[in-house]
Amino acid sequence: MWVAPGARRSGAGRALIDAVEQWAIGWGGRRIVLWVFGANDGALRFYERIGFRVLVDGPDVESGRAFGALAMELALT
Repeated sequence: MWVAPGARRSGAGRALIDAVEQWAIGWGGRRIVLWVFGANDGALRFYERIGFRVLVDGPDVESGRAFGALAMELALT
């Protein structure tokens, strides 16, 4: 996901995540996994603020590691 600089901090990112969450819940998804570059502090803070947690183990972690990306997960309720 990418939000244009002029639209950041306007709720656009949250709206995109909300839409993905509703879509995933609609087909029975139990979690959202994404990858974010480890050096992207702003994105990491954003995702953590809305409930994502960095995964430390598992195949999702390994798939992004070669690119310097961290796997993050949000459990769906």
